[in-house]
Amino acid sequence: MRLISWNIHGAVGVDRVHDPDRIVACLAALDGDVVGLQEVDWRRPPVRGLDHLALFARELNMEPVAGPNLRDHRGQFGNGLLVRGEILARRRVDLSEPGREPRGAIDADVRVRGHRLRVVVTHLGLQRFERRRQQRTLAARLLRPPPSGSRPELVTVLADLNEWLSFVRGPLVRGPCPLYVGGPTFPARAPWLSLDGVLLGPAGVRAAGGVVGDRPFRVASDHRPVACDVLEVPALVPAS
Repeated sequence: MRLISWNIHGAVGVDRVHDPDRIVACLAALDGDVVGLQEVDWRRPPVRGLDHLALFARELNMEPVAGPNLRDHRGQFGNGLLVRGEILARRRVDLSEPGREPRGAIDADVRVRGHRLRVVVTHLGLQRFERRRQQRTLAARLLRPPPSGSRPELVTVLADLNEWLSFVRGPLVRGPCPLYVGGPTFPARAPWLSLDGVLLGPAGVRAAGGVVGDRPFRVASDHRPVACDVLEVPALVPAS
């Protein structure tokens, strides 16, 4: 099972070209089962009659969940989730801080390859104090029994954490998602800031992966994506 997290910068590349089809081609090459996207831009004109997320979902034959955070006179902007499987439940978490840019998360239950997952897609704030509170909110939420009542086999957070230092992961890693997969993702041409990652739980999960560095991903967005292959989950039993 492959998990992807990618800040797509509104489908505007480092060459300043707005090209949703380029994002589609990159996502197809990544071949993810669960894809968390940040900076999905619904404010742009439709492409072939579809907004960005709907276009990605149709072209990749995946199920979408929209999670816009920012709403203004031009439209909406925020997170998106794509799943090669079934969406069982979808919830939105408000992570906004007073006086700061609106932030939020998608919190979804999905079934992929016969297994039940709880997936969070988010883009945390720019200030350390708001990121700490946002992580604490998500960690507490994920440590509680899921609203659906059915325990997931795997919990994952697909995020632009906006943490500049690779060793700063905070409450999510100390709590529900102790495994972090990522690395330097920004700026895309020569990354040195580890802003993005895939976080996994419960303890004992084995996974492999990291930042994707092939040439198309150095141009398509100002962030590089993180790809993570889940290898083993303790007592992994197919969901009924």
